[in-house]
Amino acid sequence: MSYAATSDFIALLRRTTNGARFLEMPGLDFVLAAFARASAFQVWVGQTPPTTGQPTTLWLKPAANNSWAQESTVYIFNAATAQYELATPQLWAALITNNAGSTYVFQKINATNQIVGNLVTLAAVQRVAPALTAIQLPSVGVRAGRVLRISDWSTNVVGHQIQIVPALGETIMQRTSVQGGFSIFSTADQLAGVTLAPSVDLAGWAIG
Repeated sequence: MSYAATSDFIALLRRTTNGARFLEMPGLDFVLAAFARASAFQVWVGQTPPTTGQPTTLWLKPAANNSWAQESTVYIFNAATAQYELATPQLWAALITNNAGSTYVFQKINATNQIVGNLVTLAAVQRVAPALTAIQLPSVGVRAGRVLRISDWSTNVVGHQIQIVPALGETIMQRTSVQGGFSIFSTADQLAGVTLAPSVDLAGWAIG
């Protein structure tokens, strides 16, 4: 039997001073409330979104009059637009990451042109005798302030340029993708690396 959101509800018995009351609740609302209780993330229930702690808080908007007669609508804060939006896999990933704090996520860069994952914190270029490596950055809006370190870990390096390209409409130290983004250069004596800090306010990445 498949789950039917419009007709399948969780049955609850709520303790009272005189015994117990029978209640029902949509499955979606129950599961999200349980995750919040387990400290996976924070949940705000109401007709209007929360005004504090948005990056770590899920907004559960009940049906009219705060009724449990049907499933609530799930909204997650999008740092790129600075507003709550209908939940998507990308926004779920950002919400979980924001609540997880500083999580280490590694990515190996072994191709001439490669895209950095949304949650990666260390991207290491690992190639043999490379000439040019182009790295495409994710949007700063999915990073939630999480810095990205890019390091060259290649072998047989003679002279190696690593071109770092921001997402469309964003910059790296005010250099756009049209301008070629930002480049670092490795030599046999000194492999290159850079730390990038995402900023929604700057619509780009700052080096620091």
